[in-house]
Amino acid sequence: MVPAPPSPLPRLRSHGLSAPTGDEFRAAVRRAAGPDADAVWVRVCERVGVEPAASLLPVERLEALADALSAEPGRIGTVGIALGVRTRSYRALAARPGGDEDGERSFDPGRRTLEKLLRNRPPSDDRMSEVAGLDLFSPEARSRLDDAARRAADRFGAAIGLVSIVLEDAQYFAGSHGLSGWLAEVQGTPVEWSFCATMVRTREPYVVPDATGDVVQRANPLVENDGVAFYAGVPLVTSRGQVIGSHCIIGAPRDGFGEEDLAVLRQLADEVVALLESTRPAPAP
Repeated sequence: MVPAPPSPLPRLRSHGLSAPTGDEFRAAVRRAAGPDADAVWVRVCERVGVEPAASLLPVERLEALADALSAEPGRIGTVGIALGVRTRSYRALAARPGGDEDGERSFDPGRRTLEKLLRNRPPSDDRMSEVAGLDLFSPEARSRLDDAARRAADRFGAAIGLVSIVLEDAQYFAGSHGLSGWLAEVQGTPVEWSFCATMVRTREPYVVPDATGDVVQRANPLVENDGVAFYAGVPLVTSRGQVIGSHCIIGAPRDGFGEEDLAVLRQLADEVVALLESTRPAPAP
């Protein structure tokens, strides 16, 4: 008897999130690796025992693929980090007590259009090369950036502080303080839910006093289901002019986060960038 083909993993109604597919993994590798993509993909698939042409895979195999890609150098490694965040977000949300019983997320045409734009925006090769060239994902970086996130949260009396790196398919919390639940487990979110991704485009600070009433963010699943309300962030801009993410704080709704507060947050962000650039490998002679 011929075995039945695998079924797609169900879409999570509460967050509108689908699990990645093997095809999406392969496409991301092609964008990052160029002419070497097929060889990289076959090598990684062989390492984890996945058929390179497979599209529908269980979450465990997707996670194994993401971990194997994360171990690759350069931009391929960032692809693995991002797809790992997407896959683990799906797994963690699907495994919550009560499963996916929160009901369908709100339908907001403007929000859905924005999420499609964020998800499908072509990556900047220069920006992603900058991300790949910095020490963002090592245990040593995690310790330093967690401290930076804690300092920002403490400075403003916020519940959460983050150093968020915006990748192609996800935002990755390279440093965090105050997270709980699935966000603490995954340390990131799909890119289309990212407040921080706004600053990659605008290069300007982004403040949302109360996201529950904000026309852009009120239908964001992080607002509807995960309690994000106040948000203030400033872009992390390297000396080469690339916006790699943001330094931000999150908490209860508040008014009065003005220019003086933004100036302090900018200073803290500059310190984060200086810390990251101090670990940049020296150019070859």
